[in-house]
Amino acid sequence: MGKILEQILSRLDSMDEKIGSVKSDVSTLKSDVSTLKSDVSTLKSDVSTLKSDVSTLKSDVSTLKSDVSTLKSDISRIDRKLDAVFEQTAILLEFKTDATQKLDKIIEDNRSFYEVIGEHEVSIRSMRRILTTT
Repeated sequence: MGKILEQILSRLDSMDEKIGSVKSDVSTLKSDVSTLKSDVSTLKSDVSTLKSDVSTLKSDVSTLKSDVSTLKSDISRIDRKLDAVFEQTAILLEFKTDATQKLDKIIEDNRSFYEVIGEHEVSIRSMRRILTTT
């Protein structure tokens, strides 16, 4: 019976060692689970922050789309005005060219008038001299 008791005690000691090892493993697992819970909590917070950021980005993109649409409309209006300015510039250039040609003709005609008037003046003075000497 002493031998059986020794075997039972030996087995109990072995079981105590194994239970201690299991307790240590369970403690490590509890620590790991606690770390995982903390990590999951952090991930949930990060996901929430990301959702908020994505919502803000969507709002910003919507605002940008609206702004781009407004800019396209403004550019289209500016293009139409620019086309009108080009047309008016062409008309004014043509008018300037015509006016310059007419002014050049008037200047040339005026020179001719002065030449004719000058010749007549000479003729008139010559006739006066003839008339006054006679």
